[in-house]
Amino acid sequence: EGFILLMPYGRSNTEFMGVGESDVLKTIGFVRAEYNVDPQRIILSGASMGGSGAYSIACHRPDLFAGVMVITARVDYYEWMGIVKESLPRFKQIQMDADYARDLLPNLRHVPVLIFHGEHDTTVQISQARLMQRLMRDLGQQCELVIFPGMGHIGTWSMAFLHEKFTDMLRN
Repeated sequence: EGFILLMPYGRSNTEFMGVGESDVLKTIGFVRAEYNVDPQRIILSGASMGGSGAYSIACHRPDLFAGVMVITARVDYYEWMGIVKESLPRFKQIQMDADYARDLLPNLRHVPVLIFHGEHDTTVQISQARLMQRLMRDLGQQCELVIFPGMGHIGTWSMAFLHEKFTDMLRN
């Protein structure tokens, strides 16, 4: 098919942040050392927790990725948790702002983002996908959102992997 698929585990429930992010970046490095990988065609993707991690990793290292595809991911920790940012201690706000993509989105200025989300996802509300699309567009950045009518959190994953926009991004 003309591409290599990596599926690093990211150390369980780290949300692919911190040590999980390190694992993903190291895995990409290992593959690039062993195979002829075009650095202009590396796409970062993830679903649910992995999608949130994909946003984060891409925002931290936009120079490494030609695109980001996320499935049912959250972009705003505070909205997702239903809490007011200022209700957390300042050190925790700094940590959340460094790890979650919302405040880091200008870093994706030249990285196309493709989002897949189920209309009836109750684990990660569709408002997260709509927020990401709006924030990206407000910054003049390329972002496309594909909504699967009637789908929830888990069912969206297989639909996304089979969607033509997913495979188009991998092939281009």
